[in-house]
Amino acid sequence: IPTLLARRNNLEISWDDVNGPAYSNFMDKDILATNDRVSANWRRAYEVINVLNNILFNIDNVTNATAKSKIQGEALAMRSILYFEMVRLWGEQYSDITLTTEAIPLKTKPITEVKQIATPVLATIQDIYTFVEQDLTTASTLLEGLGKNDVNLSYYTCQAYLMRISLQKRDFTTAEEFANTIINSNEFQLADTPVEAFNNTTNSSEDIFAIQQTTAFSAGDR
Repeated sequence: IPTLLARRNNLEISWDDVNGPAYSNFMDKDILATNDRVSANWRRAYEVINVLNNILFNIDNVTNATAKSKIQGEALAMRSILYFEMVRLWGEQYSDITLTTEAIPLKTKPITEVKQIATPVLATIQDIYTFVEQDLTTASTLLEGLGKNDVNLSYYTCQAYLMRISLQKRDFTTAEEFANTIINSNEFQLADTPVEAFNNTTNSSEDIFAIQQTTAFSAGDR
């Protein structure tokens, strides 16, 4: 959705109206009140956040220290990424005058029964950004020893998202520091040609994180 919303002319991106007409609204900057992608993305995001909250609430049940750090780090990172993407879509853009503006609900405790569901309180832009940065920083610490962490969320993914958050806040100095952490690690290299970074069956040398897909299941295998 952010990619479609950012489209400025026909040469930048196209969309298949036959298989995904609801997404054309985003591309055309003409989002209908009945657009089911809006409600679906909101609902799915909070469903996943609740699953992650349950995992984090019960993390002490994991007795192996390495497994615990991996699970906790990945869950914190995933929850942070969801909140960051959601506040960008449903909240005002980050600026000095919007910090106290209400944006989206911030749910940190798991819901296990329907009777626990209550009308949520909206958190401010500042609340969401502070929470996301804290979670990603903790996740970075937990995942650092795992390096690239195969195809899962990793220390470098956390650093990349902390960089993106800094860019969103127009804190370019801090963004450069996070970027340099990734670049100077020598874990990633630019492909010899731009085309080689796309349409691969495995992560390319450039990929800090990529959703793993197959020809049979394009929504992502994990």
